[in-house]
Amino acid sequence: MYIKVSYRYLIYGVLFGVLFPVMASIIVSYQEYGNLSFQNILAIQSENLLIWIIDSAPLFLGLFALKAGLIQQKVEEINEGLEKKVKEQTAGISSINKQLREEIKERKLKENELIEAMEAAKQGVLSKDQFLSNMSHEIRTPMNGIIGMTDILLNTNLTKTQHKYLSAIEYSAKNLHVIINDILDLSKINAEKLELEKTNFKIRDVFESVHKTLKVKVDEKAIGLHLNVDNQIPEKMSGDPVRVNQILLNIVGNAVKFTEKGAVTVNSKLKSGTDNGFQIYCEVVDTGIGIKKENIQSVFESFSQANSGITRKFGGTGLGLPISKKLIELHGGELHLESEYGKGTTFSFTLNFGIPIIETETIDVRQRIKVSDEQKAKIKILLAEDNKINQLVAKRFLNRFGFNLDIANDGREAVQMVKDNKYDLILMDIQMPELDGLEATRIIRSKLKGQKKNIKIMAMTASVLKKEIDRCYEAGMDDYIPKPFDPDELYEKIVTLTCSV
Repeated sequence: MYIKVSYRYLIYGVLFGVLFPVMASIIVSYQEYGNLSFQNILAIQSENLLIWIIDSAPLFLGLFALKAGLIQQKVEEINEGLEKKVKEQTAGISSINKQLREEIKERKLKENELIEAMEAAKQGVLSKDQFLSNMSHEIRTPMNGIIGMTDILLNTNLTKTQHKYLSAIEYSAKNLHVIINDILDLSKINAEKLELEKTNFKIRDVFESVHKTLKVKVDEKAIGLHLNVDNQIPEKMSGDPVRVNQILLNIVGNAVKFTEKGAVTVNSKLKSGTDNGFQIYCEVVDTGIGIKKENIQSVFESFSQANSGITRKFGGTGLGLPISKKLIELHGGELHLESEYGKGTTFSFTLNFGIPIIETETIDVRQRIKVSDEQKAKIKILLAEDNKINQLVAKRFLNRFGFNLDIANDGREAVQMVKDNKYDLILMDIQMPELDGLEATRIIRSKLKGQKKNIKIMAMTASVLKKEIDRCYEAGMDDYIPKPFDPDELYEKIVTLTCSV
């Protein structure tokens, strides 16, 4: 059985304190008396008190040992407590370390998952951009042929019936063109890649343009279209007139589409004006079919209409209002909607514009250049285009303009024809077999010499994404025109590039 240290010390002291004097008395008894008897021991003990005092020292030592043992015992108890706490804390730290290791491992797994997700998202964006680029090109290429051939046919001798049918084809093709542009715009906005231009413009001209665009539809439906522009609105301001036109055309056009009786009224006024810019408030009020309360929010969702019946009756992709909403937000404004089913709808929004930009006095190059028929006949153009229909369309327009034209069926043939002939301009398609337009441009810029190396090159392509346009300029091209092209824009660009000012 385990006996505590303090008690052991006490027992040892008592034993030595009792036994030692007795043994000393026995020894003295033999020495003095020659024998051992109880009387002799008592006599010796009574005569030698010093023996008892000396022999009792172990007893006192035992008592001191008891006290020392008690102190030692206390120290050991403290040590045991400390050891216990150390073990508990060590166990706690081990547990915490284990948890930390598990958390670190879990975080690393999550980080890896996040990296993989980011890579997947990046690849998804790249795939989407590539898809949009490919689809834009594949759709715009035949559209260029349809719109171009329709325009050419409309300028020939036609019966009224033929003209009517061709006009319908042209209208449908241009509507399809608008839808494709809307999809690309929405993609750019969602990817935060759409930037507003900043140039001086007259907002009254934008309103007038919207009125002219919608006038045919308004007259056809026999409804009114009233545009009221506040006189306090400045004559000129800086901003993006193309996007402002898009906003107004979408919202006002939407009101016209859903209004069968009555009128569409557009009110605009100057909400505020400072030295830094202007805020214009616009309100579009119609007397159309209205929107049910439960369907109001859905009109701002992409590819959505208030209900399927509206889609069947009025058509449309449901992209106009979502795009307008996002464009208004890019202008620092908000789009609000109030509607009463069966009575009409009111859209209201604000747009922020800057003060007019100080410009050096210049004259538009297109206005300064006057080109005679003789000059145009001397302008020799090389068209690099692999699509036979688009070759025919471009040829008809360029011949109508009076330019001299050669055609190359791919990039490699274009490079060789530039080596063998003298041209003033190359109209370069981008996606072609054998050698694409970008690589053909690089070869011309890097390997040809003299005037041939510096020939003007304009991209004429169905690829319209910004990064695709940037690639054209990086390859060394001088300008760009998208398909389907506007004949007037094509003419102006050709004249600007080939005729000196």
